Amino acid sequence: GYRQAAATLEQAAVQWKIAAQTTAAGKEREGISWELKGQSLQAKADYEAKAAEATESGKKPLAAVYRQAAANSEKAADQFKQSALAKAAGKESEGISSGNEGKSLQAKADYEAKEAEAREIGKKGLAEGYLKAAATSEKAEAQWKMATQTIIAGKESEGTAWGLKGQS
Repeated sequence: GYRQAAATLEQAAVQWKIAAQTTAAGKEREGISWELKGQSLQAKADYEAKAAEATESGKKPLAAVYRQAAANSEKAADQFKQSALAKAAGKESEGISSGNEGKSLQAKADYEAKEAEAREIGKKGLAEGYLKAAATSEKAEAQWKMATQTIIAGKESEGTAWGLKGQS
């Protein structure tokens, strides 16, 4: 509930501090990945708080969507960490691909939450649009995941091709 959200916000603050230190040390690309991890952790905390509120209001289906969005935000944060670590190790392509996987995961979480919120207030058309956007983000995430795995396997040009497919 709320305590968990507060603890997650503390984790986000730590990531922002790391991002600032990394950027100040001249490692801007790595710093961006740490910053994005902090943003995903903040989103996770927001969804945890919304899940607690929805549960208190007796809106269990909405709470379940928020819990799933929190879980997906955490997965996105993990991808941004992998991105930062890859960039720190000089593996720029892997870092970019992992970061894009994280962006797609976070977008999926956000769109799914927005879809549930739109349904909650009776905006069916808007909800359908968010549902389609979530599905597109999920497909992009799968492509970026394939790209990252291919790059890690030493097939950078093939991985880049998977990544380009993830952008479309």
